Amino acid sequence: MWILLLFFSASSQQCPRYNCHEGGYSIAPTCAMLSPQGNFVLQICDSQTLDYCDVSGTITNNYTCTTDPPFPSGFSYPGEPCMSNSDCITDLCTANTCVGQNPGGACVKNSDCGVGLYCSTAFFCVPQLSYGMVCTNDYQCQNNMACNRTIFEDGSCVYYYSIPNGQTVGMCQDMLTEGVSNLCQSGSCNLTNPGFDTIGVCQPPYYNLYNYPHKCSSDTDCVGYNQGSTVYGACSCGMDQDGYAYCDAFTGDPPGMTVQLLWEIHVNSSGITNCHTQRRFDMFCLRQNLGPSQVHNFLQSSVLCSDTARYQNNDYCTQAIFNHQYFDVSPANFGCQNYGCANPATFNQGTCITFTEKNNSYAINPCSSSSQPFCDITQSEANKWTNVTCQASPPKPIGYPGDYCLNLTFCISGICTNNTCQGVSQGNTCTSSSSCNVGLYCVSMNYEFTCQPLIPVYQHGCGSDYDCANGSGCRYTGITPPGPPGMCTPYFSLAINSTVPCPSNGISFLCQTGACYSSGSGMYGYCTKAPVSSGKLPVQCTLNGQCTGTNSYKQTFSGTCTCGFNNNGTSYCTPFLGDAPGVAYLKNLKTIFASSAINQCQTTRRFSQDCFGIVAKALGANANIWYASELNFTMYPYYIGNDNCVKQVYTNNFWSLLSGMHEIPELRLSGNEKIELAVE
Repeated sequence: MWILLLFFSASSQQCPRYNCHEGGYSIAPTCAMLSPQGNFVLQICDSQTLDYCDVSGTITNNYTCTTDPPFPSGFSYPGEPCMSNSDCITDLCTANTCVGQNPGGACVKNSDCGVGLYCSTAFFCVPQLSYGMVCTNDYQCQNNMACNRTIFEDGSCVYYYSIPNGQTVGMCQDMLTEGVSNLCQSGSCNLTNPGFDTIGVCQPPYYNLYNYPHKCSSDTDCVGYNQGSTVYGACSCGMDQDGYAYCDAFTGDPPGMTVQLLWEIHVNSSGITNCHTQRRFDMFCLRQNLGPSQVHNFLQSSVLCSDTARYQNNDYCTQAIFNHQYFDVSPANFGCQNYGCANPATFNQGTCITFTEKNNSYAINPCSSSSQPFCDITQSEANKWTNVTCQASPPKPIGYPGDYCLNLTFCISGICTNNTCQGVSQGNTCTSSSSCNVGLYCVSMNYEFTCQPLIPVYQHGCGSDYDCANGSGCRYTGITPPGPPGMCTPYFSLAINSTVPCPSNGISFLCQTGACYSSGSGMYGYCTKAPVSSGKLPVQCTLNGQCTGTNSYKQTFSGTCTCGFNNNGTSYCTPFLGDAPGVAYLKNLKTIFASSAINQCQTTRRFSQDCFGIVAKALGANANIWYASELNFTMYPYYIGNDNCVKQVYTNNFWSLLSGMHEIPELRLSGNEKIELAVE
């Protein structure tokens, strides 16, 4: 997030200058101070230990150099990648993807629901609304639409940038000089009753009459023009090294036009359906549909729309201290990171991972010291101030109820009895299903969330697969929100053409084939034949639209383009269920969920390595083969082209499973059956 440090109106006072310190002496540890004339005097932090200028707050007492800032890591939403449950806002990570509630599942906020859903006023997850349906906010509408409402009345879902000039728009945002709306074709609107409501009329966009960017000394120097009409804009101080002010951008200026163009490309691309409703414009979602240069242009133009003056004629120190997030990035920073081995001779002792912002790459040096042999990859971030150091012991595994433990520190509950993590027992208060004991799930009863027995097969009441007995999932077919509750249905039991909730990836374990097809107009589809990739694996890609598959019914499926852990920053399409990795994974899942031993697993851990181990022990099978096939399908792009150091640090959980197994790049399962591994 950009930090607004000070605001000066150029029409009321002189703008300050922002310059590097030139006094011939150091002002360290001060990195920014005000001169007697009110100008900013700057010095870049160059100490090895105090290398970051903390510009939070005001400059009353000067800004000083400090240690590296903590990286602002947030939760991932349903549909986004994850490494563990704790990465997800829903506290549930399955097959390295955050999982939310299904249609009909209980919720208190939108983030509780899966992709394509929102939380209704009845506190059930329901499908996002289609064109013309009544809405109260944007997040209720499908991701390529917003709610054309007013601050006083409900509206209807309409497409972004679709309302012609001269027609009414409900939410015309007052920018003092020009109204803006992402529903107007032009992006510009004129308030009909300023100060009293938000209703406006779409109009041609204004642009700076004297070109953009334009220096100014007062608001009257900033003239906006749109087909014969003029309006005065705003003249604002920025961080100019000579103290100049600049006119704010109008919607018709280059930044506004660029944002609108890329916005429309983004929301009208197929990958928009892969995004959670509240994350339709976050980085994960933007990269589904826009290339690195487009993402870079979108973000750069967006900040210029809101604050043109800040980034004009910056001194080098200003760029480094205040605006490095704008000047230190390039299109390469919005592509896939490179993962390569470091030169041990030039690497700091004890450091195992470092990130270089300039070339968007991770340098990796596996820990070799016997006293500090472990590297925690969960600490690695795309942040030039953050390095990962070797540790004496590995991070303790996160133990869920039913998992093996050595002591209480291994368990999320803090209770380890007879080497087994204990959870919340039946009838007691819970926060999520992952906190309940084996055989239980967390459900709201009488306005209190408690752990209750999993719902048996063919009984109603579920909102998520994890509400059902472990060998079954939740089949919800309600059309009118909130509809009837879902029914727990055995995995892999429904014949082709059976109606099922069908996510954008076309996978439904309720279907005998594991695959479903939806036209994309709603949350529901029907069981069908599994698709195969249009190209030979591995398929390189840059956008989701390049990842397609078809099945024997000639139905087309859209896949996902995922960054790998290779030294070229290459991304690859995830495989489809009809591809070799998918076929092997599906066969193993059917074996696992057909066993009664699956009921010994905690409900949210039914797809975990620990659960596979429980079932394998009961069947006398090799759990490593099962888990390797799951990773090989769900995380296929991560394992292509790994350097040896990457295999040791980032993808060791996969390659270590293969130790002792032969015939790589093919892994023998039984007899003559093999799965295709993601290796070159």
